[in-house]
Amino acid sequence: MENNGKQEQSETKSNEKIIIIGNGAAGISAAKAIRKRNQEVKVTILDQEKQVIYYKPLLSEYIAQDEVLKKIYMHKHKWYEDQRIELKLGVTVTKINSKDKTIETAQGETMAYDKLILALGSRSFIPPIKNADYKGVFTLRNIGDADKIKDYAKDCKKAVIIGGGLLGLEAADQLKELGLDITVVELANRLLPRQIDEKGAHIFEDGIVKQGIHLAKGNAVSMIIGHHKSEYVQLMDGRKIPADLVIISAGIVSEGYLAEEAGLEYDRSIIVNKHMQTSNPDIYAAGDVAQFSEKNYGIWPEAMEQGNVAGANAVGDKLTYKDFIPSNTFNGLNMNVFSIGHVNYEEGDDVAILGFEDLVNGIYKKLFFKQQGLIGAVIIGDNSKTKMVLEAMKKKSSPDELLDILTTN
Repeated sequence: MENNGKQEQSETKSNEKIIIIGNGAAGISAAKAIRKRNQEVKVTILDQEKQVIYYKPLLSEYIAQDEVLKKIYMHKHKWYEDQRIELKLGVTVTKINSKDKTIETAQGETMAYDKLILALGSRSFIPPIKNADYKGVFTLRNIGDADKIKDYAKDCKKAVIIGGGLLGLEAADQLKELGLDITVVELANRLLPRQIDEKGAHIFEDGIVKQGIHLAKGNAVSMIIGHHKSEYVQLMDGRKIPADLVIISAGIVSEGYLAEEAGLEYDRSIIVNKHMQTSNPDIYAAGDVAQFSEKNYGIWPEAMEQGNVAGANAVGDKLTYKDFIPSNTFNGLNMNVFSIGHVNYEEGDDVAILGFEDLVNGIYKKLFFKQQGLIGAVIIGDNSKTKMVLEAMKKKSSPDELLDILTTN
């Protein structure tokens, strides 16, 4: 993020109204950015959920750890009151009238705005699985989902996770803590296909199999079988796997339907410029619902940064959003994995590689370089070097500068 010159004080009139749809990472960051610059403008946050903001990356941990509930909430109602932010929970926005600058809600209210910030988030993608609506089949996107899974898991013995990405594996880790037998079904031929290179994936998979996790790679669930509740899943290859609990973790879909219907430029998510403005300059978008430079990572840090830019600019600042390189961390199933940047290349690509392996101790490190600059890394089994890698990515450090990363403590 950059500010072109000195930070500008808001030129927004004190009687203007800013509505933020969404009380997650992007929405709350937008609200904070507004209040940092302008104490007078009216700010209203609307959200379908009935909860104040909470840290969604902790949802998986909450499945098996009740104490997480004590730290998952980020702000209480009093914080909104102190910031003079009107918070309306349990409200569903059904329409944006961009010409009239109003929104309509399912509760029958019409609200006027001067600036609108869309921070609607995303929903779980549900693959075409027959009987996916059966009892015992869940997604995990909010605290209500987590509560339902916690309660249902008490009477379950076998679970299937559909999707071998980070969120699916985090859920597998917590269900295993509850004593369930776990099978992970992944469409790709390896787990974490976007985050880990092929050899690293094999090492990672060997580690979690040793923890008792069953894998069905290069496969997909075609049907849920049971008497109106999950008892088995049937795979595309015909196999049936016992499953009295199923979690679908197959990616996300942007909740951009309101913007699309309002005529905003849309392609899988809402297209925004470097100021987080949509094709309508008075409407901003940030987080899972936004697409900048043809990218939408769907992760918490991205949502917070985009929300900050959107909120600041909604009250007259001139911040610009700079695309960043996402990093990924997994700590569970007795494994720790860190990855950043581009890590999958084919033979013949102009990429230099530095590597270190200590398979006896489960340590694997691979650094990828292009034109003598670091462009990606995978580290398994040694999380002591992650900060060093993050700094090296910012500087695009050369191989000679990063030999220490390959050593172990």
